[in-house]
Amino acid sequence: MKAALLTALAAFPLLYACQQEDVFATWRDPSKYVIQSEISSFTVMQYNIWGADSPWDSGRFDAVAGVINSQHPDFVSLNEVDSLTTRNPWFMCRELAERTGMYYAYAVAIESDEWTRKGTYGDAILSRYPIEEVRRFKLYPDPAQGTVQKENRSVCAIRVDLSGKKVWIVTTHLDHRSNELSRISQAGQLRTVVESLDGSLVLCGDLNARPESRTMSIIFDYMEPQYPSPTSEYYTYPSKYNGQAQPSYMIDYILLKKGEPTLRCASYRVVNATASDHCAVVATFKINEP
Repeated sequence: MKAALLTALAAFPLLYACQQEDVFATWRDPSKYVIQSEISSFTVMQYNIWGADSPWDSGRFDAVAGVINSQHPDFVSLNEVDSLTTRNPWFMCRELAERTGMYYAYAVAIESDEWTRKGTYGDAILSRYPIEEVRRFKLYPDPAQGTVQKENRSVCAIRVDLSGKKVWIVTTHLDHRSNELSRISQAGQLRTVVESLDGSLVLCGDLNARPESRTMSIIFDYMEPQYPSPTSEYYTYPSKYNGQAQPSYMIDYILLKKGEPTLRCASYRVVNATASDHCAVVATFKINEP
């Protein structure tokens, strides 16, 4: 009996790791359950949660979930999400899903490297609505940039049905190095991903690029910015976490696929909180008939 119990306990971490990428639903608070036959609008949040810094505890999860819950988003794009790593032995998007009453999907960018030691690191999406489909992609650094701080990046895409309309919510996190060679390459790779997804599409992410950069000029060829103007009101980094009252520049975005006939951005704002080193971005979209 004791031997059987030890065998079962030993197998549990492997089972947990194998299931970590599954779409998972948690509805612990019935008030968060969405029952709506006709959906006329939805709200999206973009949030780099700085999961790659020092180890998290329950208080840190509560702080990030508090920022999310304060804005009542229907979808949340999450960057820097650890999963069962040495520095953060949590499946972070599941922890946040449980605290926000949402579905989740996760995409791996990095597996068991010198930073994570074990486990994985990537991007995730939380959804108030049932997830119909999940697609995961990799973005690669430009080989010409060398191997220093070289990292693969991921794209997580979920498809939901909103009042009979197919909508993709997509998140990614582009290369962080000061030289934008890899970001330029990834902007081209990202276009291929976007064009492979049929239907309305909202792209979110920490793109590590300012609006005037070459990287963003490529992305703006196929995605439309939704902020009213590239002014300080919409700057996203750094946040109050760093002890700085106002962010210095914009690198986090919510974008709409060019030529989109049914979605229109009704509001766009930045939420500056101390839960992460990035501000959150929140946009509400109206659903119109084409």
